Amino acid sequence: MAVIPTAFNTKQQDNEQAQQATIDELHRQLGQVISERDWLKKKSSQLT
Repeated sequence: MAVIPTAFNTKQQDNEQAQQATIDELHRQLGQVISERDWLKKKSSQLT
């Protein structure tokens, strides 16, 4: 029965790693969108 907790623990670790990878990717995308928004804001103010 000692194998069962290890199997669940490994699956939980895999899920946590996948979640962290998703969070990291979303943070990267958010940073990119913020940079693009700031650039567009700057360029639009130069047009007026």
